[in-house]
Amino acid sequence: MRTYVLASLTFQLAALGSGLAQDGTDPALDQPSVSEPSKGMPVDDFGFWLGTWDVQNFRRDRTTGEWSADGQAEAAITQAFGGRLVVEQWNGTSGAFENTFGISLRYFDESLKRWVVLLSWPSGNPVTAGFSQMQGVFEDGMCTLYPPSLFTGKGAELSGRATRFVFSDAAEDSCLWTMQIPSAEDRWTSVWQMQFQRTGMPESETHKPFEVEFPPQTCACSQSEARALDRLVGEWTGEDGFSVRVTSVNRGCGVFVALESPGFGEFFGCVLHNLASGATMSRFVHNEATLSLESWGAELNQESSELVLSGGEHKFLFETNEEGVLRVRQTEGSGDSAEFVLERVRNQPDKSGG
Repeated sequence: MRTYVLASLTFQLAALGSGLAQDGTDPALDQPSVSEPSKGMPVDDFGFWLGTWDVQNFRRDRTTGEWSADGQAEAAITQAFGGRLVVEQWNGTSGAFENTFGISLRYFDESLKRWVVLLSWPSGNPVTAGFSQMQGVFEDGMCTLYPPSLFTGKGAELSGRATRFVFSDAAEDSCLWTMQIPSAEDRWTSVWQMQFQRTGMPESETHKPFEVEFPPQTCACSQSEARALDRLVGEWTGEDGFSVRVTSVNRGCGVFVALESPGFGEFFGCVLHNLASGATMSRFVHNEATLSLESWGAELNQESSELVLSGGEHKFLFETNEEGVLRVRQTEGSGDSAEFVLERVRNQPDKSGG
């Protein structure tokens, strides 16, 4: 049985005001191009981003200061848990990587009073895919994200400077994401920017963060270790309100898992196939007040595709058969256990792997 190491992830997302000075600094950050303030709870901050987008990438030469086009992409942004979890899937080209793809997950952490953004961007090397993290707050319509180690407490107070990422200029059909590095006199130099143009509005449903999709015929991770979870992909339902939805992500290099369990609530997770060190999964729990992020352990039997997920006092065992039946055994730390039999309700798998 292969053991997958489960840990947290990270994200590198942001955008900035327009108008770049000749010295590479950004006057727009001195007088920001602000978006309309969010209404209601902080979880509304990323509401403008929901939907589908065309993305144009631009890179700044750090020697000459000249900007040039550097690839393009398509991005699909959805939400779960009433908007408290925002999910991004990104596919395109960037620089030397003709096939760049990635996912990001973000939620507002009530205890930290800031957004936690989680990222997996395998780029040209999906074998070593993993997760990383950024954190930040919305101020004056801009979200500025930094490495977690720079924050000194709750909110936006920082202990220093480092590469940052800024979301800005959020309009109905466009927004910006910009990477910046520190420059002299407490200013910043922009070195990378994504320009988003809307191609589709978000779906009216907010409780399904993804549509179930099976792995593509040509996967970026073609090794058998990465294909062992394919049998779980689909939408499954059983008695007593227990349901499971699993979709292939990152061009076949991982899966999203959404589970609703009686007495346990909802969880949304991501398992990535890191063939060098294992896969990583993060778990979001939905309750009345907040979302909490936990790292779960996972063990996968490649021959039977039996998957065991465990975190804290909870453990789930998933096992499928050729007849389209999924058995899920739920065990609590108290020793209580329950078994659920679920049937695939749609999205029959393509036997060719397409």
